[in-house]
Amino acid sequence: MRLYARRVLTLATLASIGVLWSGCSAKEQSEYVTGISTQMNVPRDLRAIRVSVSVGGFRQFCRGYPVYEGKVTLPRSLGVHALNDPQQSGPVTFGIVGYDKKLGDGTEFADEECDVRKMSDDTNDPGAQRGIRLLRRSRQPYVKDAILFLPMPLKYACMDVTTCGDTQTCKAGKCVDAATDPATLPEFNPDMVDGLGGACFRASECFAAAAPAIPVDTDTCLFAVANSKDEPPLIEGAPDVIQGPSSGDGVNVEITWDGGYSREILDKEKDEGFIIPDPAKPQQFRLTEGLCEMWKGLKPSTNPADPPGTLVETPHRITAIRASGTCQAKSPFQPICAGDQLKIMGADPDGVSANADVEACKAIELKPPKSLLTLVIDNTTKHKAFFDEAPDATVGVPLSDPAFERTDIALVYSPGGNACSTEAVATSPPVLARTAKTQVIDVFKQGPTAGDVDWALDGALARATALATAPNASYYKRAILVIGNRDFAKDACPVNGAAVLDAVPPTTGDKPIQTYVILLAQPPAGVDPQITKGEADGIAAKGGTGIATDARGQTNKPEAFKAFQSIVKSLATCAYEFPTTATKPAEGDILSYQDPLTGVTRTIPHNAGCNSETAAASGWGMDANRIYVCGQACEDYRNVLSTAQIVNAGFQKAAPPVPMFAHKPACAPKPGP
Repeated sequence: MRLYARRVLTLATLASIGVLWSGCSAKEQSEYVTGISTQMNVPRDLRAIRVSVSVGGFRQFCRGYPVYEGKVTLPRSLGVHALNDPQQSGPVTFGIVGYDKKLGDGTEFADEECDVRKMSDDTNDPGAQRGIRLLRRSRQPYVKDAILFLPMPLKYACMDVTTCGDTQTCKAGKCVDAATDPATLPEFNPDMVDGLGGACFRASECFAAAAPAIPVDTDTCLFAVANSKDEPPLIEGAPDVIQGPSSGDGVNVEITWDGGYSREILDKEKDEGFIIPDPAKPQQFRLTEGLCEMWKGLKPSTNPADPPGTLVETPHRITAIRASGTCQAKSPFQPICAGDQLKIMGADPDGVSANADVEACKAIELKPPKSLLTLVIDNTTKHKAFFDEAPDATVGVPLSDPAFERTDIALVYSPGGNACSTEAVATSPPVLARTAKTQVIDVFKQGPTAGDVDWALDGALARATALATAPNASYYKRAILVIGNRDFAKDACPVNGAAVLDAVPPTTGDKPIQTYVILLAQPPAGVDPQITKGEADGIAAKGGTGIATDARGQTNKPEAFKAFQSIVKSLATCAYEFPTTATKPAEGDILSYQDPLTGVTRTIPHNAGCNSETAAASGWGMDANRIYVCGQACEDYRNVLSTAQIVNAGFQKAAPPVPMFAHKPACAPKPGP
């Protein structure tokens, strides 16, 4: 074996490593030219890589390279000649390990460092101490008389996924088989490597007119380019917030990670990018399964001890999806143009990084405390219009809001069983919103079940209050949402000795409860709608939420979404638990989130005056129990949530996730696009 001299590329972190076999004839040669690329920030996220090559299971080469030595550098090419008959060569395996710590300067590692089977992020394993953050492998057979290009992208989706099996690699945050079919690889062309050729992807041009992706099916992460012919129609009365002409007939997708921490342009590619599922709708795209999970923030557990269907949090979150129709879709064999590549990675045109002294950064997602929302619904035949007017859209969509991820939902039908009971009895008991939503909608689809009777709101309020204040109900916040169309003031349970207004729970004390009211259906014949609205207003006022929301009639349906926004703001924003798996934020740290409509990253500085949820000081702070976002900073965040909710509600889709992240000062993303 002999090694070709190492060359480096200072214009972008792109590399190629060729494995070359030479037999008796000069015609008998094969080469895999491996392009190593990344859009991660250098050296903040990536300080060194180790490249290893094995043939037939025997390691032929292993060497470490610093990614940053005053400029962005990576190995460009390497040739390895096989000593045996090339026709008998075994599979060729490339392994790349990424580190967030400095390593030796191009020196070969010890054998144990080169054994990719020992790579692990377990804190009991030395691998974690070595700063291993990333692992990429590819295994392919020898192909005679062919020079093929093998892309090996190092993607942020696989940061901190380092426990894949020794025959696996990470793609889109999931461990998958590392095998690559050479039939899927193109013949090598030098333009595929360096980003200097005419066919490179011009990111700055292609995303100049990018806009937020429009949801088509949020369950499967199907989106459309804004203002394209494939964008779904808005519901009647919904504002078109994203106006303007289409940017073209192509489709390209950019995702942002962890509240603006990192950005990445996706390839049109089925394993770790996006696909066009319907050729008849070429500007609708679907994220690959792993990326879809990371947009939702949840994935199936791989722990055999967990029950089937258990969902766990993803290590990183996609916090914005933007799309542009200016250019045709980027291919995995098409490099980003060198200048754009450097900019994406945080370097200037000379390859010098602004983050040269930053290392070991990791964003921490903050989670809201546990809350409870109890729906009190009139299930009599006089409220039948509610069940007929698509509760999926008017109630199910708002309950899908990602901000409700730590909120339990309960359902109390009125009158229901035990109509005048004051016990904690529910039609559907409290469960996490993502589960409760399906249960609630399934109950709604059965239609009203109580017949033509009084709906006993006072009794239902008593039962809802009992649920929220039960000794084992350890919720940080509680709210009740009443949905009906008449008789809001009728005392149907005189045995309890209380009128409806008397049954509205207190808004102060140890376990305060806010009560909201929404009118979604017109009242039955003979009932004055103005009187009904006045009665509902009285309950909302007593419950501390102002006035009832009048969403009666199709053109008023957006008002229901606004009401749910108020509930989301109250229950699930601007207050967070301390992280349980990471060091809690400290004074001087920065919080960030990303506006999903503009792609703008917003940062929040620490302010010692923010020491409670009601503090007026703008910024973030904490007390002994939790973290808060206060004052104008909280209002700004809630306004971003509201706007995003309105846009998605116009397409009858749930709001996009807008999670909050904490960063060490040197690691915080810059505010702005």
